[in-house]
Amino acid sequence: MTNAEKYGIIYTEYEKLFCFNFKETIMKVADNETARDRFKRLAAYRTNTILERLRVLGNCANRQVYEYTKEDIDKIFAAIEKAVKETRTKFQGTTKAKFKL
Repeated sequence: MTNAEKYGIIYTEYEKLFCFNFKETIMKVADNETARDRFKRLAAYRTNTILERLRVLGNCANRQVYEYTKEDIDKIFAAIEKAVKETRTKFQGTTKAKFKL
């Protein structure tokens, strides 16, 4: 299951095509790229992509165009905060507590 499927994200055909072509372009780098350089390049790209998508999500806050409830907003931000927490945990190298009797 992809992250898109996991979080209920649906891409248009245009987005799928654009993302595929752009991903293909961004992955073409020098063979001598260090692990640090690769991390910096990809982390910056992926972070900027997330920030841009959040900005676009913010466009839905316009009550003159969209109708939503507090529950809708709580559900959206709960999903975002959960994903951020899970991702941060991966970077911190912590593991989930194991079951003990």
